[in-house]
Amino acid sequence: YKVIPGRTVTKGCLTNQVVMRALSRVQSQAKYCYEKELARNPNLPSDAQDAHFGASAQFRRFWGGLGFLVFSLAAATDWLDGVLARRFNAESRFGRLLDPIADKLIVGLPLVAVTIASGYALPVLVPVAIILGRDVIVTLLRFAGLGAERMAVQFLSKVKTFILMIVVACLFLSMALLE
Repeated sequence: YKVIPGRTVTKGCLTNQVVMRALSRVQSQAKYCYEKELARNPNLPSDAQDAHFGASAQFRRFWGGLGFLVFSLAAATDWLDGVLARRFNAESRFGRLLDPIADKLIVGLPLVAVTIASGYALPVLVPVAIILGRDVIVTLLRFAGLGAERMAVQFLSKVKTFILMIVVACLFLSMALLE
């Protein structure tokens, strides 16, 4: 049932005019109550704003801390997986293929989540798009060569992944610690 101004629609015993008068009365009562409360407490808008900022800061601290813990655990287990595979000579072609993809997911998904949480703000969106775009291009180029020998990870790639993981962990930590 839609109320269309200027058009009389009858549904049951309610006409458009009756509904519009009722809405107008409720709106004027809400405005009266707000003005009365505002006269009694002139800091009402800033108090509401302070409550909003306090709640959003608690939200950010909680999820930033949880994100830091989960991300740090994922990064540590990824590192441990590589160390154990090399130490026990358990490297495989499948592992060489899958490990870089897992690294890209471990770094990329939190970056996408932060971008979405920021409302796609350009200062966040542009660097994330560059990082993810580069990772997609490199992965596609690696798959084009698909030989296990060509899939071997170089030291510079490990350094880049390590730095990205530190940066993402610091991002989550800053969310948890900063006001």
